[in-house]
Amino acid sequence: MDTYLADPYSPMEIRSTDLHDLIIKDPELAQVFEYPRDFGRFLRKQHDDGVLQQIIPNCSVDTTNKSSYQWHFRKAFRDQEGNKGIQSQNIVSKYKYYSKSKNITTSSGEKVRSKQEKIIYERLLQCDFLTIFYDHPVTKWDETKYVDFYIKNEMTRKTYIWEHFGMTNSEPYINGIPKKIDWFEYNGFKENLIITIYVSDKQFIREIEKNIDIIKM
Repeated sequence: MDTYLADPYSPMEIRSTDLHDLIIKDPELAQVFEYPRDFGRFLRKQHDDGVLQQIIPNCSVDTTNKSSYQWHFRKAFRDQEGNKGIQSQNIVSKYKYYSKSKNITTSSGEKVRSKQEKIIYERLLQCDFLTIFYDHPVTKWDETKYVDFYIKNEMTRKTYIWEHFGMTNSEPYINGIPKKIDWFEYNGFKENLIITIYVSDKQFIREIEKNIDIIKM
């Protein structure tokens, strides 16, 4: 994990499912933690025993959902004196698109992570019969993914998952897109899944309008 997070192109923060994808590349660890839920149980025991943060200091846990804790592992940084510390959530990523901190405010007061996501959110707000949940958890088979937008059309009662991929100047980020899409499709979310990938401003706005039309139908 330290080697991965030390890579300048890696995300500022990863979740336990991302970390599981890394550790199963080791044959021995893959036998112990074959499934994400096995790794989750291990992390939870270490947390409950009070030893997890002694082993991995740049780890935090969201215990809001008592049946499924959410784990976050952040980059470490070095200050001007060279001392190693924990990456602050307020430090913005090198990419203009993305920040792990929700430091961009929409007109409704919702905090989002990028200007592109704000544009999508503001456009959704224009439809008064849509209920919008940002960074919303979706769980299947004890595995949880946080989706950019979970949208409910109150007139048709249909729901949609909208995932936007904006950090297209990062090759590792781009390479990870198919795997994330596959997870949604494999777990039965294909019919209500909306995907946008940033290419250009003109294309981005065109895709937003096209998908808004789908949601409003």
